[in-house]
Order: sequence, then structure tokens, then C-alpha cells
Amino acid sequence: SAEMSLPEPVTAQTDRLSRIKAVLRVATGNFLEMYDFTVFGYYAAAIGRTFFPKSSEFASLMLSFATFGVGFLIRPLGALVLGAYMDRRGRRAGLILTFGLMSLGTLSIACVPGYEATIWIGVMAPAGTPQPIVTLLNTEINKILARADVVEAWTKQGATAMSMTPEQFGDYVQSEIDKWARVINANGIKPE
Repeated sequence: SAEMSLPEPVTAQTDRLSRIKAVLRVATGNFLEMYDFTVFGYYAAAIGRTFFPKSSEFASLMLSFATFGVGFLIRPLGALVLGAYMDRRGRRAGLILTFGLMSLGTLSIACVPGYEATIWIGVMAPAGTPQPIVTLLNTEINKILARADVVEAWTKQGATAMSMTPEQFGDYVQSEIDKWARVINANGIKPE
């Protein structure tokens, strides 16, 4: 019959040292998780503005937090998958994989480009309009845009009234044309 080998005797010193190491590993993991939560919470508004529509600051923030909430809903699935992995490979390999996946998620937020699609309204005059008329129209429109009631009404709609000179507006329109031309060309978009 085969003899059973007994494990090495555990002394009080080695038992205490292994407990301290286990506590440090768990504390490190919890610290990193809480740090990840804190960083996400701190940048939630910026993440919302970058990855979600800017028409409503509240909606962008809530969508940002909703993505965070999805992570909590996925946790049971992660526990099943990582639990099985840890059973086969050990706790150390599982912790390393978990930290790596957390870091990958954070890194992906930093590397994925956001988007910007704004709606703008401007007043244009026909080509050849005399400069004094263009200047007068621009001055009067900018006075209206600066009125408190106009600013308040636009703000309620999630819009920002911006005053520009005719030259600045022309530059802005050209920059929008250039931006969308790059998007169209990069994606091979054709008119239907």
C-alpha cells in the first residue's frame, strides 16, 4: 500500500508570515479596486462629455455611471470565469490576471478616441454683400446673443450662444467642412 506523506509542520512563525502576506495581497487588490473606482468617479463627467452626447450634461453623466454599473452586473460572470481559472492556475495567477484586466479597461478609456458632433446655427449673407452691412448685422446679432434672457433660453436647451466676428465664423465653418471631409474620406462614405 502507498504511504501518505504528511505536510511539513507549520510553525507559529511561518504561519504568521503567510497570513501577513495573504493580508497584504488582499489589501493591495482592494486598494487598487477602490483606486479604480475613485478615479472613475472623479473623471465620470469628463468621460461622459467625451464618449456620450453633449446635448445634456446630466444624461452624459448618467450614461457614464451606467457603464460603471454594467461592470457590477458582469461581476458574477467574471467570478465564474476567474474562479474556474484560479482553481486551475492558482490565486496568484488569478490576481495577476484580474489586475491586468482592470488596467486594460482603464487604459482602453485613455486610448479610445471620443467623438464630437455639434449642431451649430449661423447667419450668412450672400456673397458680395457690402462690408458695412455685414459688420452692422454682426454687431446687432452679437448684442442679441449677449442678452441675459437669450443666454438663459439657450442654456436651458443645452446650447451655448457664441459671438464671433464674420472672419472667425468663416474660419469656424471652414474647420467644420475640413473635419467632416476627413471623416467622409476616412470611412469611404458615398452619397446615396
